Amino acid sequence: MFATVSIAGALFAGSPGVELRVVESEAAPETISALTDSAVAGMAVSGRVVEIGAAWREDCAADACFREAMSSTSASAVVLLTVDQQDNVFRFGLEARSVTTGQRLASVDDVCEICGLEEVAELVELRAAALGERLDQPQEGTIRITSDPPGAMVMVDDRAVGATPLELVLPAGPHAVRVEKPGFLEDTKAVEVHPGVDDEMRFRLVVVPTEDRSTRRWFTIGGLSLGLGVVGIAAGIPLVLMDGKPYEGNCRPDAEGNCANLYGTMAAGASLTTAGVIGLGAGGAMLLIARKRRRRPLEVRPTAGGIAGRF
Repeated sequence: MFATVSIAGALFAGSPGVELRVVESEAAPETISALTDSAVAGMAVSGRVVEIGAAWREDCAADACFREAMSSTSASAVVLLTVDQQDNVFRFGLEARSVTTGQRLASVDDVCEICGLEEVAELVELRAAALGERLDQPQEGTIRITSDPPGAMVMVDDRAVGATPLELVLPAGPHAVRVEKPGFLEDTKAVEVHPGVDDEMRFRLVVVPTEDRSTRRWFTIGGLSLGLGVVGIAAGIPLVLMDGKPYEGNCRPDAEGNCANLYGTMAAGASLTTAGVIGLGAGGAMLLIARKRRRRPLEVRPTAGGIAGRF
């Protein structure tokens, strides 16, 4: 036989101190009764006044559902006892959770092999007493977050919580704190929050780097040189190819029928092509220098009208 029993205890600031509810059970009634009595006795040892409440909804397992179910109580914490039984092997866990946030505050797991119900009930009582005492210990810490300049948005574990300066009460444990402000580079730091401890985090934000005049000058001259290089090559190559061909507009053929007037465009074509190649190289080099200064992607692609760039 396989059985699962869950019991929830809600810790009140006044009387009653704990409210126990059976959440789910496939065990025999005597098993439920014994485990309930053990949880009551264990919490009573830690100074809690215990009251048995109505049965907990079986499918209420998510945190949101959990908090909604506890919204009508003044409890500050809830204790869950889960027990899995298969024949004479019992595995159970005690977990304390915040009623307001659903976050786990403390927990313990145990196993009892080849045990009877009486032995498991005694073990549950011991663990419930120990967990009840731990609930009196602080489970949160305070952290003050400042930034220079102030007014930066604060994100704790990717959740916006306000603007600096800001004082937060956070659950104990590790957290990631990020600050963001328009015009400044964002900054992220890790922090370990300790129960009952006040701490402080300071952020000095760095202004986002902007282009200086020399960078813009490199882009302007480089782009102009690149464009002139394309024009030079586009004009020079046809002149080189045209050199030595007959000028049919005024051929003046000789006795053998050969044209006397030929195109002599080699010098001009070679000069333009050479200048174009130099322009392309110089312009490309200038744009690469400007890109390194600006640290933004450079895109150059041919178009129908020549060449286009994205800087």
